[in-house]
Amino acid sequence: MCDITRYSTLKELDDWVQSVFNVVGEIPVVYAINKVDLKDEVMILYGEKEIDQATRAFDAPHFYTSAKSGEFVEDTFHALGNAIIARADVA
Repeated sequence: MCDITRYSTLKELDDWVQSVFNVVGEIPVVYAINKVDLKDEVMILYGEKEIDQATRAFDAPHFYTSAKSGEFVEDTFHALGNAIIARADVA
């Protein structure tokens, strides 16, 4: 999850995901671009190009979410659950 009001959180996810992989191996990843309800506080608008670049390395889908309103939170968890099931079916 990254915070749309803080650009650094998107850039830090790469290191965080890689650190998790180093401990547990490669697992499914889904990015939640959170706080879309704070449109007035967005410091840097992520472009789709930046999001795609960040998620491509991990073959991860992404969703724009709001934990406050619940917007697309359920969709994000469904995507993660489906990715886990799909990986288990392959293994």
